[in-house]
Amino acid sequence: PPGPEPEPDPVADKAARGVTLVAILGAILFAWRLDMPVTTQTEILLRVAGAGAWVGLLVLPLPFSRLASIGAALVVVIHLQLEMTGARTTSALLALLLVGAGAGAAPAHAPPAARPNRRLAAPLLALACLVGASITASAALPAARWSTLLRLAAAPLYPDPDGAPLSTTDLDRGVERLLEADRIIPSETEPLIQASRLRLIEAAAASARGDLGAAREASALGVALSRRVTERYPGRATSWARLAGAHEARFELLRDRSDLEAALGAWERASALDPTALVPALRAWEVSRRLGLRELADRWGRRTLEIDELMALDPLIRLSPGQREAIIATLRDAGAQDPGG
Repeated sequence: PPGPEPEPDPVADKAARGVTLVAILGAILFAWRLDMPVTTQTEILLRVAGAGAWVGLLVLPLPFSRLASIGAALVVVIHLQLEMTGARTTSALLALLLVGAGAGAAPAHAPPAARPNRRLAAPLLALACLVGASITASAALPAARWSTLLRLAAAPLYPDPDGAPLSTTDLDRGVERLLEADRIIPSETEPLIQASRLRLIEAAAASARGDLGAAREASALGVALSRRVTERYPGRATSWARLAGAHEARFELLRDRSDLEAALGAWERASALDPTALVPALRAWEVSRRLGLRELADRWGRRTLEIDELMALDPLIRLSPGQREAIIATLRDAGAQDPGG
């Protein structure tokens, strides 16, 4: 039978609690610093309340703080199975600290000789926190630079209080910052997508002032940036959807049929990669109609209606009544014009 649990060392317990408290609060503050640009006031209040509750439980007498630590660890373990807590920089460190604190708080039932030396708890926990913080910092510093570059690139898009128009220099600087962000974290496609949008905005501005040469050049760069996303991730439907959108935007500026044809090909590729997605099929129907490809448009119209029926349990992502009626009307017209229909 297990022997009696040894008397806890007050000094070691206080040191372990102190290190745990500092480490967890440090992780919380670090996560808040990264999330602050997208955090609402309500979320801040909830986080403060949660952190305060945790600190309050941690300073309770040992039996209660043990139960709180174990309960928090179990909750975190459940969350790790359900969502992205363990895959996000701002939450992974905190989650692992909570799991570690809960594991360390569990009562020991091993024979006394097999029990760990509680005096080592504080230095071991401090070492683990130091290693975890180092690993997180090595990833967080580039991520912070990445986020800063995206914010700086977006600055020219905010309305100017004096009503000054967007300058080509500001847009070029924004694209340069986005491409630098892309070099920092190549796995994230957002910088390339936003750089493509900036070039298309530049093309629209050039077209508005009648400079078709500049519009043609800037829009070609925008399409090329979107194409880089498909080259990097050719198996993602969203990559081809972005490219299709860039070609359609370029068509609206230059009215070149080849852009609509390229957009149709990209939408078809996106639909092939994600056969149950509604938007690629719908857009393929719309673009093929604009190209005057009646038979192809009819096929995409029927396919769009089929996918729409599959979305019966989620009405928010289904076709609008107007879209559904338009597709049905075109199919009805096609049947009336078909002698064999």
